Amino acid sequence: YAASALALERSPKKIAEDTSYEKYYDAPTTGIDFAMSRQIEAESWENTARLTEETENFGEEISPAPVPEPIPEAGVETKIPADVQSMLTAVLGGTSLTDWCQKQSPRQNPQSLADRANEWAADRIGDIILESDGVSFTLIEDYREDIVSWITPPPN
Repeated sequence: YAASALALERSPKKIAEDTSYEKYYDAPTTGIDFAMSRQIEAESWENTARLTEETENFGEEISPAPVPEPIPEAGVETKIPADVQSMLTAVLGGTSLTDWCQKQSPRQNPQSLADRANEWAADRIGDIILESDGVSFTLIEDYREDIVSWITPPPN
């Protein structure tokens, strides 16, 4: 008996007749009020006209404001540290950072010196100047001119 009752309960005819669930899926139709949309458009054009009338230089090209020179933050070292300057001079000359550190002081860690140089450069230009491939450090060529200007003493 239960099997035949379940068969009737699940029959396609019974499911097809029950459409009460569809009311939850139908979106309510509100229609479009074209009069209201025309009013919104008219107010928008009035606002546009008011704003363009108030603008004296409308249509004229405005030159951008000059970019001020960056001012070093308080506590930021402005002069390049002597050991970093000496290391950068050697690296620009073709010496590897590791070789330079071994010649200068066997206790000098190339990673810490590169970090100091990169921190100093990041304060100036917002980027690092030495990158590591895991074995050695390479000078980022895009900043070669900046580095030369930092290590070259100003003319008297």
